[in-house]
Amino acid sequence: MSEKTDYVKQILTESPRYPVAVIKALKVFKKLHRFTESPDTFTQDMATRLEGMQTLVDQLSESYHISGITVASAQLRPGGHSYNSFYDHNRRKITMVGKLSILTLLHEFGHALHFHNGATTGQGLPVFPTSEQIEMENQRRENCEHIARVWSINLFKEVYPRAFDNLHNPEGHILTVENPNISEVTAVQTAAASALLTAQEQCRAADAGDHSSTFVFPLTPGTSEERG
Repeated sequence: MSEKTDYVKQILTESPRYPVAVIKALKVFKKLHRFTESPDTFTQDMATRLEGMQTLVDQLSESYHISGITVASAQLRPGGHSYNSFYDHNRRKITMVGKLSILTLLHEFGHALHFHNGATTGQGLPVFPTSEQIEMENQRRENCEHIARVWSINLFKEVYPRAFDNLHNPEGHILTVENPNISEVTAVQTAAASALLTAQEQCRAADAGDHSSTFVFPLTPGTSEERG
């Protein structure tokens, strides 16, 4: 068993109540879609897994009375990571980037559920934000992230207890199959923060829709990975 950080231990004390149908749907996914990355069958395996993920999201959505959420993929590769996956609330679309991690999928669905229950996407940041505006936006996004982590990590642990125990948790909320290069993760976080704070087009994108799964401070979501 891999030791977990105080932050993740705290999350485990906040477990929500899940509808029976949600637990059942995830158990069916686990049974039908074991994670593999064989180079010879990678493309077909990922297509099948993505289809299974869409079916799972449809079932989760039905349980929570949500409709129209689609799941897409981008830049999948053997040995990839899901750091940059995100939920686009305007398009009601989860995009799995790099890897089809079930824990990351659950995290992004947690965002969809949060918005369905009344969360706002915020107003984005002006081109030249004040430190107070940055702090308020950071806090709003971090609150959104925490809610998504609580929902997804506890559900994952419920259905994938052995996989959860084996996940490495080197820092904060980060859960990975193998110990990550923390400097690389930090570089991803820093680049994302810099892009949001200094690029006008990213500020406009924030106004158009929530991209908190890509741009979050001080933590970057979507770093949670597993082998289902």
